Amino acid sequence: MLEDRVDSRVDQSEQFLLKESSKLILFGGKGGVGKTTSAAATALHIAGADPDRKILILSTDPAHSLSDSFDRRIGDEPTKIAPNLYALEIDTKKLQKRFIWEHQVDIFDLATRTMYFDKDVLLDFFSFSLPGMDELIALMEIISLLNAGEYDIVILDTAPAGHTIRLLSYIEMMLKQIDVMEMSQTKYRDVEERRRTKYVKNEADEFLDGMRKDLLGLKTILRDPSATVFVVVTIPEAMGVYETGRLVTALKSNKINIGHIIINGIRPRIECDFCISRRKKEDKYIREIENTFSGYDITRMPLFTHEVRGVENLRRFADVLFGKRYEYEPRPVKLPEPREAAGSNIRDLLKRDLQYLFGMAQYIVHRFIWQIRVQYIVHSF
Repeated sequence: MLEDRVDSRVDQSEQFLLKESSKLILFGGKGGVGKTTSAAATALHIAGADPDRKILILSTDPAHSLSDSFDRRIGDEPTKIAPNLYALEIDTKKLQKRFIWEHQVDIFDLATRTMYFDKDVLLDFFSFSLPGMDELIALMEIISLLNAGEYDIVILDTAPAGHTIRLLSYIEMMLKQIDVMEMSQTKYRDVEERRRTKYVKNEADEFLDGMRKDLLGLKTILRDPSATVFVVVTIPEAMGVYETGRLVTALKSNKINIGHIIINGIRPRIECDFCISRRKKEDKYIREIENTFSGYDITRMPLFTHEVRGVENLRRFADVLFGKRYEYEPRPVKLPEPREAAGSNIRDLLKRDLQYLFGMAQYIVHRFIWQIRVQYIVHSF
């Protein structure tokens, strides 16, 4: 039988997350496994442990998951949660529109010079409109925030695992497309060189150079283990194990540092046939996760008896996540005695039915008397 515990290596995790060089912490996994809760709790813990560092937690989830987690309205402007902690829900549609507005002239210029791409194709490409590319433009915004030095640590609550896996492939795809765009302008540049002796880069060229620089910068920081930590969140179920395997494989192939795996929502061991049966199944998947990913630090998190929502509940979650033992306190639920409940229900039903029957009897008697009177009057004439 697996022992109920929080992994003893959690102290190492805390030390790792709080390294001076850590700039970007990403939380990812299958939808509904507790990514947002884990990210928000971690942000509160780090903010409390290191008050000199300014921290931003953000989400690209259109469902406003951070607002739900902190139990307060958080929009697309930084919202103060603690003295050194801010939260932001990125509006990727707004970012896309702003990007196109700022660079549409450069994109149209590129379209007139290239041999393979027309204006509409380039607009689609640079609008980040493909599924999952909203995460990419959000990450590029995060890198600009980090480069500006406005925040010391950025914590990102990512979209479900499938989106994150696609995101990683989009970085390489965009870099290749930019190279193709560069090559497609060879003819235009040759003509310009003959006309002017030397080709002089204009704003469209600088736009492409800037895009390549931003993407390479994003790729570099994501692959830098001293700067970036990816925390995988899962649950002890078959789909949780499967999605974790897919995500870990994608992260490894893209050389992104996996700092930790959290197994969330583990049921307590209590005397209840249903609970015992479910916990046996969970034990099987916990063993599978810990054997398959034995090279990573793994923390088990319990299923809490209450909804983890609001700052205080998130702090309690963080205490357990970072090493405090969780004591399960069952709360007895008072139910009415079966006989009392059944008797009460039967009496109520009988009372209601008798009232209905009495009313119907009165109606029938009155109707019968009325009919007799009518017939008597008719026969009198």
